[in-house]
Amino acid sequence: MVTQNKNFVLFKKHIKNNIVLYAISVFCVLIGIVLGVNVVKHTDHINRMILNLNNYINMLKDNTITFKNLFLNSLVGYLPFVIYIWIFGFTIFGIPFTILLDMYKGYTVGFTFYFLLLVLDYKAKWIVLMFIIFQNVIFIPSVVIFSVISMRFSLKINLKNMNKNKSQSFFSQVISYFITFVIIFCIMSIGFLVEGLTGSISMDILAKNLVH
Repeated sequence: MVTQNKNFVLFKKHIKNNIVLYAISVFCVLIGIVLGVNVVKHTDHINRMILNLNNYINMLKDNTITFKNLFLNSLVGYLPFVIYIWIFGFTIFGIPFTILLDMYKGYTVGFTFYFLLLVLDYKAKWIVLMFIIFQNVIFIPSVVIFSVISMRFSLKINLKNMNKNKSQSFFSQVISYFITFVIIFCIMSIGFLVEGLTGSISMDILAKNLVH
């Protein structure tokens, strides 16, 4: 209990010390969500998008949809995303790209959410959207934390003077930076587990309840 309270206090302190970076990251995710919703809202290709979704579902059905496959697909899908954010932390020029990745994440959520809201019938849409919301309650905060840590690391190594023993100081910071990302990615894996457990159910609902 004491350890949990200590970790919570440290996390609150981390947010307080980086509140501007968190505000930037969350704002960019929200912009991405709005863009995703508006792209679907103003598109003239809904029928084509439904057809493409149907083809994708049928392609998945031709293969065996298992928890392992869905879990690995989700993990492999996010791993490059996380690696890019980690790499961007090593240069001050990486910060704009990290921000763009936040917007992209928001865009995919907004696009997917609103598209399914339009093309599924009433009963099915809330089941599928509940799965999506539950996954992104884990994914979005994880992406925001990744982004903030990356931007903070970038600012720290590029704008502040290093300690006297530069190589040792830099090496220790890189190790700490890497370990932090690994820990957050492990927590993020809960979302992969959820996607693996609910993915086959979602695909089945989508296949049966798309509005043509």
